[in-house]
Amino acid sequence: MSLPISNRDLYFRDPTTLELLNNGVSKVAEIGQDASRIETLRFELQNFVCDGEYARGMARILNAYLVGLGQPEQMAVWVSGFFGSGKSHLVKVLRYLWEDTHFADGATARSLVTLPAEITDLLTELSNRSRPLGGLRANAETLVDLLVCDLKADRPRLEQHIPEQLKHLVETGQLMAVDTEYCLQTHEGAVWTHDFNRRRTAALNDDPRINAKRAELLREGAKQALKPVSLQQGSSGTSRKLVPAPELTKPLTTALRHALGQLQDELTAAFQAGNAKLAASPVWNGRTDEQRAAIAATCQLSPPPKAAIGADDDILAALRTRTLTDRRNLLDAVPQRFARALEEAGKLATPEAAVRVTLPGAIIKTPEELDQWLADVRQQVEDQLKDGPVIL
Repeated sequence: MSLPISNRDLYFRDPTTLELLNNGVSKVAEIGQDASRIETLRFELQNFVCDGEYARGMARILNAYLVGLGQPEQMAVWVSGFFGSGKSHLVKVLRYLWEDTHFADGATARSLVTLPAEITDLLTELSNRSRPLGGLRANAETLVDLLVCDLKADRPRLEQHIPEQLKHLVETGQLMAVDTEYCLQTHEGAVWTHDFNRRRTAALNDDPRINAKRAELLREGAKQALKPVSLQQGSSGTSRKLVPAPELTKPLTTALRHALGQLQDELTAAFQAGNAKLAASPVWNGRTDEQRAAIAATCQLSPPPKAAIGADDDILAALRTRTLTDRRNLLDAVPQRFARALEEAGKLATPEAAVRVTLPGAIIKTPEELDQWLADVRQQVEDQLKDGPVIL
């Protein structure tokens, strides 16, 4: 008689106890010294299944590189596939297998992955043939490793000084920094770097040029912000568009700063008033924290962060993010958002169907007209109450 087995007994690792550290998405990025990224990398290496297209792809890439090793040029590699097919996973794992990254506990990338014999042989050949050609990454960490292979106690001190020395060598033109690696600087490269630094310093210290560019960007930003704004001129009410003139840049900047600041203050006050209305509502307070949070998210009850408006560049950035018209529209919409939130809370308080009654509009001039309006509203609500709860 055969014994029954569960699905998890069929797997090499029990899926019910395996935590998916990368949420199923492999990201190709530098891990640095980040503990969580290092842990995720180990997880991806340990769970990498080098089979099928993965194995064939790795073999093609490694073979192509080894054929071109020592030649003037190397072939490029293009990894293609459908969304979610594992392109990033392949590239990331191959990168760390290529370097055979070392971990703090002494493990290496290649020791964590179960690889076919063909791939293992190709990686070994890669290491053996690359080493005489300078196959180590010339970054600060590798240089420390080379200097302290027999001086374990001095490693922390060297780790502190090596980056400073490398920075000094770059500044003096003896080395060239390329991302996180360093290369010997050639004469031509040193001339180019010197010219670039000279031009960069001159541009950063050219205040008139910077101010002119800032004014140009501000004028363009103001022009875009004022596009939807028009003024009624004269007794005829002729509509006029606003076009900022260059000589009005400073007054315009002041006006825009004032308008942005006032709108931001009004937005803050509107959200505070809305929250106060909710806090005073028994219907709102009767809902659970989870219900209130869900309603707040749906109705967008969180105020937008205040934009910095101190400098001219700040004003330009604020207008690009949200124009004055958009900010005014948001201010007008705030009361409706909180009214809707109370309505949603009321629906949760009365699970049975509720009918919304819209109050009629009117122009009231006398107490008698007010009494009549209230009587009409009362009658309208009473008629609807016969069928169930009413939302005003």
